[in-house]
Amino acid sequence: GSEEEEDYNNPLQNEIHHLQKRIQNITLSIQTSPLGISNPNTWRTNCLYPIKNVVKEWRSILSFHSLEIQGGGSEEQVSVDVELQQQQGLQSNDNSTKQTELQQLLHETSTKVFILIQMAMQTGPLVGSNPGYFKRCGGEVASVALEFLTHVIGLAGINVAAASA
Repeated sequence: GSEEEEDYNNPLQNEIHHLQKRIQNITLSIQTSPLGISNPNTWRTNCLYPIKNVVKEWRSILSFHSLEIQGGGSEEQVSVDVELQQQQGLQSNDNSTKQTELQQLLHETSTKVFILIQMAMQTGPLVGSNPGYFKRCGGEVASVALEFLTHVIGLAGINVAAASA
């Protein structure tokens, strides 16, 4: 009923659900075609690029909705919520429940994005190798993986000093 309608009208939750659907589709695609992405170029195109786009979308969602995420919504939404609560005589802990549910959804989505990144480093030409062990995969694959991880880290806004030789 009304809770589903409310979720449907919440742009942040709509965007998160859309992103989770993309994550699910990419995961399924990777799992159903492991041999198809063993070539480094195919791996880059069919696995790493889509995952990069998911990370970009997740970063955009977090940036765009940062006020709502940090504590209770946009000023307009908060004032509308307060007015509705007063009109309907709702308790204030309803807002706290919504915030807790939002935090759970954000945590769940962050975890799914992380697992997708991890999956990228354990599929394609890296399938069967130890995570982070690039010695036997060849220079091209190691370079592609480094480029991917560097880009993802850049999207996360983490400053990483260049490794000293």
